Amino acid sequence: MKNRILVMTLCLSFIIFAEAQTVQPQKVHSIVKVQYEYDWYVEQHELWKKELTKNPKHADGWLSYYTAARMAKILAPDQGTREKWIQRMKAIVTEMKVPIKGTYEYHYIQGYDEMDKSKGIEHIFEAYKLDATRPDVYDELVTYYETNRNKEKLEEVCKNWKASSDLSPTLLNWNYNMLMSTQKNAILITFGDNDTYPSLVLQYAEGVRKDVTVINSSLIFLENYRKALFKELSIPEIEEEITGIKMIVDHIIEHKGERPLYTGIAGNHAALGLSDKLFNVGLAMFYCDEEISTTSYLINNFENHILLDYLVCTFHNEVFPSAVDRYNLLYVPGLMLLYKHYILVEDVRKQAKIKKIVLSISKGCQQEEAIKKQLNYYEKLAQK
Repeated sequence: MKNRILVMTLCLSFIIFAEAQTVQPQKVHSIVKVQYEYDWYVEQHELWKKELTKNPKHADGWLSYYTAARMAKILAPDQGTREKWIQRMKAIVTEMKVPIKGTYEYHYIQGYDEMDKSKGIEHIFEAYKLDATRPDVYDELVTYYETNRNKEKLEEVCKNWKASSDLSPTLLNWNYNMLMSTQKNAILITFGDNDTYPSLVLQYAEGVRKDVTVINSSLIFLENYRKALFKELSIPEIEEEITGIKMIVDHIIEHKGERPLYTGIAGNHAALGLSDKLFNVGLAMFYCDEEISTTSYLINNFENHILLDYLVCTFHNEVFPSAVDRYNLLYVPGLMLLYKHYILVEDVRKQAKIKKIVLSISKGCQQEEAIKKQLNYYEKLAQK
């Protein structure tokens, strides 16, 4: 009898151990927050497929299942694979309709799938009605209200987004510093989610630098949005067919009047055709048509407007640290210019401060040794 109990106990232990070793599906986030290799999203897609076979009413599981397919599509190694994932996403939309119809996740997925149709945003509205505290739909709502120039609703959603704590504190700091790198009434061209949405949230939820007009380089291609925005800026409409972002930016430059123009530091500046006329002034690039020294702008911003303490003293834990580390590295080019300046003017105290910040930012990154060599190079120049 004792032997039989022992055998049963051992068998049960092996079963529990085997189940513990089984790879469990994980919640899948957008690559804006955290990015894995393509194969990870493929694996998660298959794991969630198995999970949903057992529990088809797992609404959050459907969301991760769909998101895994969406991220795999973005990271697909070739066009054929990308098309496969597009079809997989469409199949998921059909498969989920019966088991989770009417849920927040249902409307979110359906809304994303139909975003290029009028019904898409209606599903996003429905998801928001079901739970206004969930941040999944905030980006789509901010985009919709921004492009439709509905500033009252934009303020509502931005305040909810800020209150949700979904946005990275580091990215909020980073965007604050980007806004503060610009002059009064500036036009600021941004390039992606991480240098657009946090800036709008700061403006509409906190009232930070509302004098700055943030223009996303992708959204500006929307005709109705462009016309409304240009009207607010007293810029005439573009009558010709739009051929690219350079054409739009050239038009803004021609008609912007006294407004200074900046671009976010993280973006494809070559596409704007302005590489030789953009100057680093901190966390933004200042457009200047003339050959002038912009060092004074850089010094003023770093000494009087940009907040740096959080780079050397951690006040919070990041949920997705890898997503923001690369943004912190974008401080380095401006800080290097500032470091070189302080060496030339022999300000030892400020040299030490900037060096400490640069070393803190670059610690553990791939560029760490190259950054250290550059710091040493500037120091040796001063000794000659």
